[in-house]
Amino acid sequence: MGQGERSKTRHGWAFPAALLITLALPIGAAAAGCVTYAEREAKMVRHLQSELMIGALQCRGSRDAGQRRLYNRFVVMHRATLRREADVLRAYFERRHGTGSEAALDSHVTGLANRISSASRSIDDFCNRIAVFAADLLDHRPTALAAAAARAPIPYVADEPLCRVGTAAARLDD
Repeated sequence: MGQGERSKTRHGWAFPAALLITLALPIGAAAAGCVTYAEREAKMVRHLQSELMIGALQCRGSRDAGQRRLYNRFVVMHRATLRREADVLRAYFERRHGTGSEAALDSHVTGLANRISSASRSIDDFCNRIAVFAADLLDHRPTALAAAAARAPIPYVADEPLCRVGTAAARLDD
């Protein structure tokens, strides 16, 4: 086989291999940019907890309708669930950010609190609404906390798609 024939043979497989790699990239990228159902629920529960905490911190003085007491009751009543969901959220950030996961999680929680705090200022009578919501949430136990996040005065809005079944991220829950 001459030099030109060897070159053709050697490069003959390069295009199909490059094509396969290119086709695989969107799947990997999609898996990296998606959340499992359990991760979505963990994010929703963290949103709910942050919203109740913002209510407890912002609604003082004449706007105090027991938000701090309600937040403390919420944390005590749902301690096990909050811990479990925090573990799922931590694992999600480890999957997404590796060794930088702790800083990324801290940034997420801080950013979430800042967004909720900012949004609360544009909601008419937020302090009263969060107190009524929290009291209702505590009175109707057991309640799926992730579902409650969708009914909160500042509802949770998903920022990442759910992983398709079969992706590496989706298999984490299996």
